[in-house]
Amino acid sequence: MLSQSDKIKGKYSKLPLMKLEVIIVVIAFIIYLTWAATLPITCAPDENSRFDISLYIQFFGSLPTGGEPLIRNPIWGMSYAYTPYGASLLAVPFVYLASLFTKEVSVLLFAARMVSVLCATGTVITCLLIGRRVFRLPATRILFAVLVGFLPQFVFLASYFNSDMFSVFSTALIFYFWIRGLGMGWDRKSCLGLGASIGLCLMSYYFAYGFVLVSVILFFGSQMQAWRTGSKNSNKPHMREVAVKTLWVLAPVLLLAGWFFMRNAILYHGDLLGMAASRDASEMYAIQGYKPSQRGTFSNQGLSVFDMLANNNYDWIKTTIKSFIGTFSYMLSYLPPWLYYAYFFLFFLGFLATVFYCCGGIKKKALFLFCCLLCIIIPIVLSVYYSFASDYGPQGRYIMSIIVPLFFLFSIGFEKAAVRILGEKKGGISLYVISGVFVVFFCVAVFTAILPTCIGEPMQIYTNSVHEDNGPYANAIENMAFDRL
Repeated sequence: MLSQSDKIKGKYSKLPLMKLEVIIVVIAFIIYLTWAATLPITCAPDENSRFDISLYIQFFGSLPTGGEPLIRNPIWGMSYAYTPYGASLLAVPFVYLASLFTKEVSVLLFAARMVSVLCATGTVITCLLIGRRVFRLPATRILFAVLVGFLPQFVFLASYFNSDMFSVFSTALIFYFWIRGLGMGWDRKSCLGLGASIGLCLMSYYFAYGFVLVSVILFFGSQMQAWRTGSKNSNKPHMREVAVKTLWVLAPVLLLAGWFFMRNAILYHGDLLGMAASRDASEMYAIQGYKPSQRGTFSNQGLSVFDMLANNNYDWIKTTIKSFIGTFSYMLSYLPPWLYYAYFFLFFLGFLATVFYCCGGIKKKALFLFCCLLCIIIPIVLSVYYSFASDYGPQGRYIMSIIVPLFFLFSIGFEKAAVRILGEKKGGISLYVISGVFVVFFCVAVFTAILPTCIGEPMQIYTNSVHEDNGPYANAIENMAFDRL
């Protein structure tokens, strides 16, 4: 037992680390917020289409259908209201609060961007909470949070209104409740937290849906492992317990996401995800050359997936990796080539460290590591399929949901390798050094790519050109909607 003086000493010894964690979170929030206030909408992919949904809900007080002409993209002939738009729903309260003080569209857009800013900040906080439950060294949880929170592409997604950052935050929460549930025997709070996280994920972006499937595997797989290691005579009580826990998980899922898919099924004749209805609308309303039947995909040209991945004329793998690290605007602003190599070298070291960690006996952690691996593979497979069969888009944001499990494995691998080679004290110092190097990389990205190409005047982010080109909705919100304020 620890004496009272030992407890007090242990409590205050953690204060410097807690201060460092707070500093990291505050710095990350300021960076995200500053870029959100200065990034022109012309540098933010698809932002106006998602923002239109929030404006529609705010001004007209109802949920739009996917075919609503006011929010239909005039080029692609569809809207994002067909598919889950949780981020747009979350933005409505922010837009409403901003509308109480101003009618300036740039301010309303900045208010909507707070969803991405807060989701990114929440992801960093969640990484620190994960680290407290898992990592042996305090330096490792700092490393984990820095790897996630200061990756240039992650910061870019935090700066504008999108569904990608919301999906990353939901997957970070899922990951946290995996670890909590495994450690706490899937108590009620863990089950409810996992269910709520899954519900949020279902309302975000289908590229992250692999986490939903893997959550089922991990939840029931861990329960099966617990039964096998227990008494065989406890089969019936255990099954009742699993059934109750399953209901605790399902309840928040149905509450947060079930309504949307039921609504879609009613509106679009059983199309739960709304993807088929969206494709049909695009075929009907898109301009020539942008209809699904007119897109020159690899699939309808008779080319193979291998052609897309391996042919140097396309560079799907290389472009996706570079975009995962950081490409900005509409894939027009790149980092210096040497910086991509520096990031890739650091990631390669992380991969080697992860292999080193897995080689140290994985029997007890095999299920969890398998689930981490699936959560890395599934988004990549979905992105490959999307580029091959629908619309060629080797973009890192489509696979950004891998960031938490990937950097978690890197961090725990770095920790084991550092402790084994250098010991705890020097190993911890080496992890702080890696964190510092990663921050330096980000600072270089800021001055070489972000500031020169992706920064505009503060709070002048909704440009006139977007207003003019935004189809009938731009005129509607000017002539009708603002009169309702």
